[in-house]
Amino acid sequence: MIDVAGVHYATAGVYAIATVVLSLLTLQIKDAGRRYLYPIIAIVALGGAMAVAWGAGLGTYSVGSGEIMVPQVITDYPTYAVLFGFTVYVANAGRRYIGLVVGLLLGVRFAYDLVAVLDGTLAIVANGAIIVGYGAAVALMYGPIAQEAAKEAPRRELLYKKTRNLIVFIFAMLVVWSQLQVSGILDEFTLIATLQYTNIIYRVGFAAFVVSNIDVLIGESRPSTEKESAVAHTVTSD
Repeated sequence: MIDVAGVHYATAGVYAIATVVLSLLTLQIKDAGRRYLYPIIAIVALGGAMAVAWGAGLGTYSVGSGEIMVPQVITDYPTYAVLFGFTVYVANAGRRYIGLVVGLLLGVRFAYDLVAVLDGTLAIVANGAIIVGYGAAVALMYGPIAQEAAKEAPRRELLYKKTRNLIVFIFAMLVVWSQLQVSGILDEFTLIATLQYTNIIYRVGFAAFVVSNIDVLIGESRPSTEKESAVAHTVTSD
């Protein structure tokens, strides 16, 4: 029967295959679209490398009342920053919203680390921060950021909605997983197996979705307002 280390190594294998396939698909895309894909594919490759390290038992340290898994930390933080940052970028909502959403998600990830090493009231507060931080990010993405996306060309707005829904749903699975871990309901093998399965969907699934829809971002721009169009017409006439 496969053990916990085997789950990590199998995960690494999936990431390796996905990295190769995604890279080959990226080479067939116009240069203008590749720049969007390189960071996302790098996240997949990083996930594979860290899965190997995690399976080998490297980078596990006892801190406080728990443990910190360095390979998990190394892959999670950049993953959340890149995937959520990219999603807000699709909405063309500006750097402020990108910073807000990415900051909230990194805060959520840090709160998870605190839950892992604290106990008592502090752990409860940190666990609450996971729920509140994620809820705030979702509210932004379905509220003001969605309003900004509505100003885009229809195809780009639709891409934002699909990308947002995908990333929100999968991350919700990770939030649920964190609560199962805290509750102690599941054994270690089940926890790791479900975590890595969700991680694969999160990274590989997201990357595959972006690769298949990257043409929407190439050459798409926010349509001019009536006022801008009138100004442009006047300048042209002069």
